[in-house]
Amino acid sequence: VPAAFAFAYFVGDTWAAGAVAVYLAGRFIYFASYIKNPASRGLGFLLSALPGWVMVIGAAIAATMFGQRWRTTLKPTAQPMIRYE
Repeated sequence: VPAAFAFAYFVGDTWAAGAVAVYLAGRFIYFASYIKNPASRGLGFLLSALPGWVMVIGAAIAATMFGQRWRTTLKPTAQPMIRYE
């Protein structure tokens, strides 16, 4: 859940909603496969693990890019707000 929030904030809420939808579909497939045959739950695991890692890595990259852009565009004020004389 924290990865989905960070991914939605830094990348976009539409992309985060898509990744969460794939994650939830993967969890349902995992559950159904586990009930039928526990050895065949690989697809469900992949569909639930992959979007999670994409959101974590994507949010980290986007936050880093956002932070660098913010630092380079932030200009200091001309005069300090508090003067010590």
